[in-house]
Amino acid sequence: MVVLAAARRLDRLEALAAAVDAEITGTGGGAGNTSGGGRIVPFAADVTDDAAVAALIAAACTETEEAEASRGGRGGSGIGGSGGAACCPSAKRQRRILLVVACAGVGSVLGGVRAPPVPSSSGSSSSSNLAVWREVFAANVVGTVATLAGALAAFERDDAAAATPVADAAAAAGADVKGGEPDAAAPCCVVIGSLSGRRVSSSGASGGAAYAASKHAVAAAVEAARLELRASGLRHRVGLVSPGLVASEFHDVMAHKARTARGGGSGGGGGGLASAMCDGLDPRDVAAAVLFMATAPDSCEVHEILLRPTSSAE
Repeated sequence: MVVLAAARRLDRLEALAAAVDAEITGTGGGAGNTSGGGRIVPFAADVTDDAAVAALIAAACTETEEAEASRGGRGGSGIGGSGGAACCPSAKRQRRILLVVACAGVGSVLGGVRAPPVPSSSGSSSSSNLAVWREVFAANVVGTVATLAGALAAFERDDAAAATPVADAAAAAGADVKGGEPDAAAPCCVVIGSLSGRRVSSSGASGGAAYAASKHAVAAAVEAARLELRASGLRHRVGLVSPGLVASEFHDVMAHKARTARGGGSGGGGGGLASAMCDGLDPRDVAAAVLFMATAPDSCEVHEILLRPTSSAE
């Protein structure tokens, strides 16, 4: 299994890839992964850049070594694939995309509906409450839809390639054109939503009005994609994993942005977010939910999973 991991900070992805390699090979001091393992291919991309999203999907389709060479590295959403049916004609060996996880996003405790203009750190009056809404929706909604649309288009190209005379001839000769498994599961796109996509918190701890509105929109987009797939008779699956508070740096960044926008200092809005992390979900809890959704039998579709910390009173 090859996972193409995309984010804006390539250095973080390269460190992750190295850590996974060390675990698999046992060079990191542990026992290593003896089950055949896999690897991570780092890819720098920003989901608010349409061209970057298109390049990401194209790289996921191409032969891995070629993709590595083009990035100058070891070769974001996260996209998993295996050797199989062609979807990029120029590559020597193609990869069928099996799973896409769309998890890029930003949050802000700012961006209320009736909030006054928000000054930028430079003092410019051009940064306003509406600018926060545009930033959040550009990443959380438009970026997610771009990733989802690109993934579904790639799934369809894979299906079309697998049905070509060339693929039929390869199958007759004994070659595998279904991605490495005799009964490959229907490809799946899992979108990471939020508990904020089901309700709006007045405390601001969940990311503010703009964030909550964006996650409501994401939930609607995923449902629309599901209906479109069924109306088209396609077997591809989409699903939404909506976690509550997760113990990650997401809220630390959000709190820092709030303090900076309000004039700096250690106080200000969002200051209590980091202290709540001890009660948050482990990121591995979210990963387990994604895996459960992606590996469900083809006879069913796990469309949404809502996760809360067991300590949550919400």
